[in-house]
Amino acid sequence: MVVKAPSIPVPKKILTSLLISSDDKDERITPSNKDPIAFTANVAFGVPIHSLTANLNVAPRAPPTPTRIYGFINQPQPLSSINHTQVLTTIGHIMTIWFVTGNSGKVAEAKEFFSQHDIRVEQLKIESVEPQAKDLETVAISKINQGVPHLPNANDMILVEDAGLFVAALDGFPGVYSSYALETIGNHGILKLIDHLKSEDIVTDANLRKAEFRAVAVLYRDGEIIVGKGVCPGRISHDICDGEGFGFDPIFIPADLDIEGNPVAIGEIGHTSTHGKQFGVISLGEKQLYSHRMRALSSLISQLDFLG
Repeated sequence: MVVKAPSIPVPKKILTSLLISSDDKDERITPSNKDPIAFTANVAFGVPIHSLTANLNVAPRAPPTPTRIYGFINQPQPLSSINHTQVLTTIGHIMTIWFVTGNSGKVAEAKEFFSQHDIRVEQLKIESVEPQAKDLETVAISKINQGVPHLPNANDMILVEDAGLFVAALDGFPGVYSSYALETIGNHGILKLIDHLKSEDIVTDANLRKAEFRAVAVLYRDGEIIVGKGVCPGRISHDICDGEGFGFDPIFIPADLDIEGNPVAIGEIGHTSTHGKQFGVISLGEKQLYSHRMRALSSLISQLDFLG
């Protein structure tokens, strides 16, 4: 004996939340007791079978082959290896280091450096007051404190790098006043101040015009301040080069490096050398071998526990 099942209404709009491609965004599938494909799609998405089978005049089919309409994934998507960028991602937001500086040259160097660690760097321009301090670290931390209120995202970090040229014959001038000196007397002014310091002997001449770049890189992260320092010894050239360097790069010749990348004494020949060329005429990649800024950033990176 065949007993006719009671009629049970089919749920409406059961498929309206299905993922569909952009080509079919306006084509919604409405379930119908005459449509076995709609039935099987509903089954696939967890709709109770008894509420669907009651009014069907045909036997239910097996779940459909994944199609564009239903938006099923044909193949499992392999996961790429986890890198530092993924580690620094919080709820879909890629953590960014915001570099507080108006110097695009510094930003380019920082981007180049941090890209090796899969860390994103963006420039953050703010109006800041530079304190008259005796050391670079005090100046940098002051700028960090001024930059924190402008942090675009609380999960991001702020970077401030402060550097100076310290000329031995000028008792370390311009030092922490390097930015002001560059704006006022410039490279020509520094050359004029030590113009009398010269010798026919290359080693003696180099020591008379001995100088060094010092850098302090300060990073703010979640209420914590991390400090990295770097030094690049060298000498002041007798002329200004033409090139793409910034700041005092056109008049600074770095000391040679030994086989391990450490600076040798001024006037000595090392394993790696610019052969008397200033920072302003060598490539960015070559400059980073010597750069005080890169040494400060490397010191900073070594202190970041989330990089492993």
